[in-house]
Amino acid sequence: MSVVPRVANDSDPDISHVRDRGALRLIACGSVDDGKSTLIGRLLHEAQGVLDDQLAAITRESRRFGTTGEDVDFALLLDGLEAERQQGITIDVAYRFFSTARRAFVVADTPGHAQYTRNMATGASTSELAILLVDARKGLLEQTRRHAAIVALLGIRDVVLAVNKMDLVGWSPERFGEVTAAFRAFAGPLAFRSVIAIPLSARFGDNVAAASPSTPWYGGPTLLDHLETVADEIDIGRGEVLAPPRARPTVTRRFAADLVWMTDHDGLAGGRFLLKTGTTTVPAVITTIADRLDLGTLGRVPADRLGLNAIGRVHVETAVPVAIDSYAENRSTGAFILIDRTTHATAAAGLVIAWLDAARDVHAEASAVAPATRAFVKSQEPLVVWLTGLPGAGKSTIANLVEQRLVKLGHHTMLLDGDNVRQGLNADLGFDVASRAENVRRVAEVARLMTEAGLIVLVALVSPLRADRERAAGLFPPERFMEVLVEASPATCRTRDPKGLYAKAEAGRIANFTGRDQPYEPPLAPALVLPTDEIGPEIAAERLIQAILGRIRQPTASDDASI
Repeated sequence: MSVVPRVANDSDPDISHVRDRGALRLIACGSVDDGKSTLIGRLLHEAQGVLDDQLAAITRESRRFGTTGEDVDFALLLDGLEAERQQGITIDVAYRFFSTARRAFVVADTPGHAQYTRNMATGASTSELAILLVDARKGLLEQTRRHAAIVALLGIRDVVLAVNKMDLVGWSPERFGEVTAAFRAFAGPLAFRSVIAIPLSARFGDNVAAASPSTPWYGGPTLLDHLETVADEIDIGRGEVLAPPRARPTVTRRFAADLVWMTDHDGLAGGRFLLKTGTTTVPAVITTIADRLDLGTLGRVPADRLGLNAIGRVHVETAVPVAIDSYAENRSTGAFILIDRTTHATAAAGLVIAWLDAARDVHAEASAVAPATRAFVKSQEPLVVWLTGLPGAGKSTIANLVEQRLVKLGHHTMLLDGDNVRQGLNADLGFDVASRAENVRRVAEVARLMTEAGLIVLVALVSPLRADRERAAGLFPPERFMEVLVEASPATCRTRDPKGLYAKAEAGRIANFTGRDQPYEPPLAPALVLPTDEIGPEIAAERLIQAILGRIRQPTASDDASI
């Protein structure tokens, strides 16, 4: 059996403690003031899930905060935050557990306001059924459409269309039919497995747990009847996934995904994030924004950015391989979130759509000669020395001096210079952000193969973006990767200008030039800093050589049992 990391995780205690009971996990969502909290509160009450002291407390609080006059405001059972009670809205995801004689339930009451859509997506990510509430007076609103699209993207296939506040339209069967028809016409492309429309009044309990005498024209189930009998699915507990060798999750670094964007800062190609899948967090970059979902038509339109609450398709690349499946095949291993690297806030929720390489059908073949054997034969430990810095800082000069000295000492080396790899391997790449990221990725992959051959690899590459270098470092054990900052001021680099690049950039003959058109992000904790403003290349090379020799002890036969 293969052991791979699990993608999804449900940390909320209200969810985890009922897993063994086969609970149905559901979400209530819709536009603001459609009555979600009231409906869930009513369900709790009808299922005897409200203790006497709780009922007494909300009866008292209904007089202070309620919106139902003299009646008990069951929404207060879920609007637990003081800010919510003062504003009369839900701003967080509230989980509640209740059960009947036939089934157990975990229900998520989610925000209706557009600015809290991220919370709604969080609640939907672990749900199996969605209750979409619609105010019978207002019909379908934009937020209702957005929520329907999100639950479909998150793989929820069973939907209850709860047409609420029917008492305010005189229990009109014509109005119920209009709302139901409008939703079915809109939701057709979303491919829900089942859509059950129920006319109800959450405030008064009509058709919630008992059939209402006000709807003799309705012959369907009550809400609770339907919830007790709909498709229960097998779930897997939090932790690692055990998979047969012939049915493994895909392990890949590049895939297409649908994102629900959750931050005020637009999502752009080249954006760097932390991608969290289950218990694993890895650096990742959005390499491409392919399109955006038009909520009016459910068609896809070209886009170069994703704004708050937008739903769009992107290409993602991670620093190291991750175990994933398409979300359509496996919700547990097909979901992820993107985390802002600065604020650590959730920037987007994502669903894997497809792979962008052949990883699904191609698996690594173990070599008969182990890397440790190759290192032993060469009498050295492999190492990647990654020299980064502004153009003209002295990277190539220092790397050449270091390689010459190492070879004289009997070591096996290879120098990958940025200009040289762009003559062949990376000749097809430009200098925009995405191309630079791909340039670094390819060089790092080549360096990884060379370390498996037992070589000391010197990389001289501007590699201006910190995330690209971190992604490269992630391919190696920490002791096998050394990041070196070749430091020189922009003024010094301009004065040197050994290749005439600064002059060409100033003349407008070179675009996207680092240090002028594009920023340079120095390492935060380099293994070594070589300040070439202050020291010459020979001294800098000698310092680097001594640091390298401290890393490449000669391996012994005991390092590899195959020798």
